[in-house]
Amino acid sequence: MAKIGCSVQNCKYWQNDICTADEIQVNLNERYNNTYMEIGVLAGQNAANTSQETQCSTFIPRG
Repeated sequence: MAKIGCSVQNCKYWQNDICTADEIQVNLNERYNNTYMEIGVLAGQNAANTSQETQCSTFIPRG
């Protein structure tokens, strides 16, 4: 399986900047009106509350 980098540290599947999920689903985030998909736009942010705050639908908060 390919290593998928991830910076969302509060995700259930995050481990040392790697996604450990067996599968991932990445979608276009409509919240950003299709304009901010470049990786640098969200630089410095490393936590999310919902999958809608990421481009990854696999996100589940740690709990």
